[in-house]
Amino acid sequence: MSEIEYHKGKLVPIQQFETLEETAKFHLQALGYIDNDIGDYTSSWLNYAVHETNLAHVYNGKLYRIDDTWKDPTEGFADAEKNEDGTISYEMQYSNGGGSFGEVLDSALERMNDKD
Repeated sequence: MSEIEYHKGKLVPIQQFETLEETAKFHLQALGYIDNDIGDYTSSWLNYAVHETNLAHVYNGKLYRIDDTWKDPTEGFADAEKNEDGTISYEMQYSNGGGSFGEVLDSALERMNDKD
């Protein structure tokens, strides 16, 4: 069954390594995740960070840490804006049966780019 989700937060730039996979692995390990944590879900640190845990998101070829707050929802919307400090703030509310966190965030980021 689908539910409405509400999220407000920031995409925070993180130290990048040669590949997105290496970047995801470094940052997940810094948070205390180990190989066994991702082994049950996927063989990819990037997939685990982005799709399984919603701890990170890929935007313009870079990995961002997600600093997120979940709130009780009432209706749907998705907005994003760039901040002077290099972070990207977002606020989203959506039915999780109509799209994933990452898909809705991508939609908000596309609209943000269209405004520029």
